[in-house]
Amino acid sequence: FIIFFMFIFSLLFTRSIISPIKTLSKVVRSERDKSKNKKNNHIYPIRQDEIGILSKEIQVMSQDLNKRIKEVESFVQDVSHELKNPLASLKSSNEILVDNKIEDNNKTILLKNMKKDIERINILIDEISNYAIVDIETEEELFSSFDLIDFLNEFLQIYIGNKNNIKINFEFERKPCIIYANKEKLAQVFNNLIINSFSLCPQNSKILIKQQILKDNVVVYFVDQGTGIEENVKDKIFDRFYTDRILEKDQHSGLGLSISKKIIESFSGSIQLSNIKFQQYLGACFEINLPLKD
Repeated sequence: FIIFFMFIFSLLFTRSIISPIKTLSKVVRSERDKSKNKKNNHIYPIRQDEIGILSKEIQVMSQDLNKRIKEVESFVQDVSHELKNPLASLKSSNEILVDNKIEDNNKTILLKNMKKDIERINILIDEISNYAIVDIETEEELFSSFDLIDFLNEFLQIYIGNKNNIKINFEFERKPCIIYANKEKLAQVFNNLIINSFSLCPQNSKILIKQQILKDNVVVYFVDQGTGIEENVKDKIFDRFYTDRILEKDQHSGLGLSISKKIIESFSGSIQLSNIKFQQYLGACFEINLPLKD
């Protein structure tokens, strides 16, 4: 009776292990099968043991992979859309020149437009390459603990005496502010914001960078004295290739803020356009939230 009982118990125990493993194997094979409907919802085994932990990890890994695939598809579509416009313009201009049915004065204008289209394509290629590099580096970047106040005080030194004569005022709380991030990437974010302000703000104006500690986060407000950003484009400015600077579109790809958002999110933080106004600073106000290191 004991031998029989042990045999039945061993059989049930073995099946309780093998069955969820088979289910996981079936789910993984289904995820790999590209012929199946992508919207198919797979049922992962839910258990409180090591098999349950493995099931959860495989599910998270699958979700991350699907998210990455969708991001790549979206990025390819955006790149294709942005490159089509200058390429179509170049093709049209080339056909006109080949047919030679245009006056000499108009040829000069046409050649200038072709030059702008080529420069636009070069800018897009450079920025697309930079965006892809940032995307890869955010997965492999080296983090370190450092004081954000010391970092910004040192970083802002390079902008003293800039050609636009724009003064940067840095207001901060006089107490330690330790964060865990990548210094080079964080510097890239603030550089993007400063360069944007320099191109939009009048000469002899000011930029305010204000730091505050709120509970377990540090908040950095970046606000200038420019014309600001309209409320209806608040959610669009972080989209890839979006820019509201029509007159300067040939010099800007619209990837700067998108890259900045990706970097800040890799630090488990956030960046957004804020409605907060500061005295004398009524331009665009960006709010950056970063977690403090425990």
